[in-house]
Amino acid sequence: MFALIRLLGHTKVLKVVGRLLLDRRVPVRLKLIVPVALIYLVSPIDPFPDLIPFLGHIDDLVVVAVSIGLLLVMAPRDVVLEKFRDPPSPAEDEPAIIVEGEYRHADRERESQS
Repeated sequence: MFALIRLLGHTKVLKVVGRLLLDRRVPVRLKLIVPVALIYLVSPIDPFPDLIPFLGHIDDLVVVAVSIGLLLVMAPRDVVLEKFRDPPSPAEDEPAIIVEGEYRHADRERESQS
């Protein structure tokens, strides 16, 4: 199970899933897929107990893979593609804010008054 999480971490999928869960453009019903899968994983009720060799862990892997796959397939395509791209730099993401004003250097004023 932890090997799958490490593998997904190397492929940016976990970052994309996290970004999708935080994005307002993704419907709430889709965002609930991942928490429900996590609840299933930690739940003591399991149709295939982990005591059964091989089969007990396979159902957990299938639940994780299917939940992530459903989120990626059912979420708006443009949002998913945007999240897979590298995040834009802050300069590109937000327009520059220009504040006009005046300033004075207090030390220079004191020197000129002395």
